[in-house]
Order: sequence, then structure tokens, then C-alpha cells
Amino acid sequence: MPPAVIEELWSLIAQVGSEDAKVIFRTAGEKSPVEEALAPETRAKFSYQVERSQKLHLKDRSAIYGMFHLYEKTGSTEAS
Repeated sequence: MPPAVIEELWSLIAQVGSEDAKVIFRTAGEKSPVEEALAPETRAKFSYQVERSQKLHLKDRSAIYGMFHLYEKTGSTEAS
């Protein structure tokens, strides 16, 4: 996904997701594309659960992915 599409999608998740919303996805590589794609205002609305992501990746039965990622909504959803 291009960075602009990631930003648009995550902005919508921040707007309509519940307070305890979680976002999970897999990537081919180890690095999360979200870290570079999101505007600072959008990124501040999510907490990247790095350690939990790594533990879940080890339990993931799909061996073709480089990493499993888990983000949790922080509750900071006020309009900028």
C-alpha cells in the first residue's frame, strides 16, 4: 500500500474505531510500514505493541511472513 493510502485508512480507523480497537497485520519484511507512512497526528493515536508483536509472530503458523504487527488505539482521537 502506498503511504497516502495507509494514512487514509488509519485516519479512518482512528475516527470510527472503538476506544479499545486493535489493528493487526503481517508484512513480508520485519519493519512496519505504518511508522513511516502516518502523519505524526495520526501516529499519536496508536501504540505499537512491539514486544507483543514479536511474541505473536513466533506463534504465527504462517511461515511466509516476515513479521506480525499489533497496534492499539490510544484513545487520543480529537480532531487536529
